[in-house]
Amino acid sequence: MFAVPYTRAGAGLCHYGRSSFKHLVTNRYLLITPQQRNTTVAYYLAFIGLGMASSIIGPTLKALAEQTHSGLDQISILFTFKSLGFLIGAFFVGRAYDRFAGHPIIVIAMIGMMIALILVPLVSWLVLLSGVIFLLGLAMGSLDVGGNTLLVWVHREKIGPYMNGLHFIWGAGGVISPLILIGLSYFFIQDMRWTYWLLGLYLIPILIWLARIPSPHSPTKEEEDNQAGNQVLFVGLVSLFYFLNIGAEVSASGWIVTYASEMGLASEGAAAFLSSLFFGTLTLTRLISIPFTARYRPSQLIMFDLIVCSLAALFMLLFPRSWIAILIGISGFGIGIATIFPMMLAFAQNRIALAGRVTSWFFLGGSLGGMSIPWIVGQFFERLSPLIVLYAILICTIGSAVVFGILKVGWERKV
Repeated sequence: MFAVPYTRAGAGLCHYGRSSFKHLVTNRYLLITPQQRNTTVAYYLAFIGLGMASSIIGPTLKALAEQTHSGLDQISILFTFKSLGFLIGAFFVGRAYDRFAGHPIIVIAMIGMMIALILVPLVSWLVLLSGVIFLLGLAMGSLDVGGNTLLVWVHREKIGPYMNGLHFIWGAGGVISPLILIGLSYFFIQDMRWTYWLLGLYLIPILIWLARIPSPHSPTKEEEDNQAGNQVLFVGLVSLFYFLNIGAEVSASGWIVTYASEMGLASEGAAAFLSSLFFGTLTLTRLISIPFTARYRPSQLIMFDLIVCSLAALFMLLFPRSWIAILIGISGFGIGIATIFPMMLAFAQNRIALAGRVTSWFFLGGSLGGMSIPWIVGQFFERLSPLIVLYAILICTIGSAVVFGILKVGWERKV
């Protein structure tokens, strides 16, 4: 067994010799078994692949347009098919984790990802390529909801730091994929096909490893009944929270560059830096915050994060024509929103038993918010003002805070 820092009330003290290094992080530790360790590491490796697959289409979009003899307006349909496949996979396949062993389902999802990644560079017909991307999204959604759900089953009420680590790993994977493409282009061959194929090959040893590890057990019916309370209302409110929160996140990441450009704050090239800044601060914060997720309760971190997000959004809205204010604001928003998604899962786990069908509702809410709210922003961006971007971010953040306040009061617990 090995130690991971954790300070949940009631956890015992573990001393290594005289525990001289305990002052570096905390004086309490959570011991996990080798099986928990191996399973967690396998999920993390799988989510590196998931992160790489999530970010691979954007950098290769022009190459895919040339491959299919399509314009950029036509090839952009790939994003829609990928999002649709992800939503369906996360919602419907998520329920299968309650009925069947989880690891075989994840293995099937990874095989689907591998097949899709191998086929993408080989398909020259846009309609057929859209179908392949739909399969990729379907497999990604199945893996995403499965990894999050099964990790909760592995660590239960002690999930906080492990869940935050999982989402950091996903973000790191998203950074790796473009780097692979750049490396291949500049140092080896200028052929984007190898990026897809290398990613597909990367998944093979991981899915073989996962197939050999026993699947964690889902919550029993008794556990669900004991923890549920008014479970339907709770699940609905958490899904609404994710709808608003992911809607704000995707609106910020998707529209802030266009906002800065249209407002004349910077050239298109300079404005594009805002996207890198947002994802950079988000990913780095997830890494830095892992010790804090072990030390503080999820509800405390979520409240702090929502305050940071609200102040960042308000700051941008108060100084909408200041390039410096937008730089500071989008950085602050990335910092604030970084741990909200994983911490809300930890918050929910401490109040109800997170079965696969429950987690699938959370992902459905987030997916719908990420698809609909940025679309609404687009409808009013030119008709009203680019300021609609900042208003949408602030309104969704405040709405998330209100929903969380209801959850905190209605399902108060000390964990």
